[in-house]
Amino acid sequence: GVEYIDDVLAKVQRHVSPDFSPTHSLDFGCGVGRLLLPLAEVSAEATGVDVSASMLAEARKEAALRSKTNITFIETGDCDDLPTDTYDFIHSFIVFQHMPVERGLSNFAALLRILRPGGVAVLHFTFKDSQVSTLRRWKRRLPAARQRHNLRKGARLSQPAMQMNQYDLNQ
Repeated sequence: GVEYIDDVLAKVQRHVSPDFSPTHSLDFGCGVGRLLLPLAEVSAEATGVDVSASMLAEARKEAALRSKTNITFIETGDCDDLPTDTYDFIHSFIVFQHMPVERGLSNFAALLRILRPGGVAVLHFTFKDSQVSTLRRWKRRLPAARQRHNLRKGARLSQPAMQMNQYDLNQ
């Protein structure tokens, strides 16, 4: 996580603002804190947001092991209740693709609302590819396609597919 955060911040400094240094960072979908903990190293305050109580519990443990006292944890999958203009750096990686698009777009708008003027948001989205989308639609219609896929992968036949959503770049 440290190398990734260092790389992201170096790109922000190279392409957005050479003197950018976050003071209050938010990691949306922080999970167990792999990226949140390095953000806490470079920010006076860091906030981890996640929908999963068990993931946040692990992140809290990791923060305590590292004596990180500048981290706040928020359990929610909806950012509408977070205070406006609070964060100067907002980050999310491999999160939006796992939530329904309508909810993702709502969270995207909320994250932009809580970003301070002059702040930076680095948010990862997967975008639609019409050929892939068509293929996925057909695979869903084929009888037992999921079970065959699970069998090939050596997984339980009843193993559900991970929710993967793609966003329209025009939106």
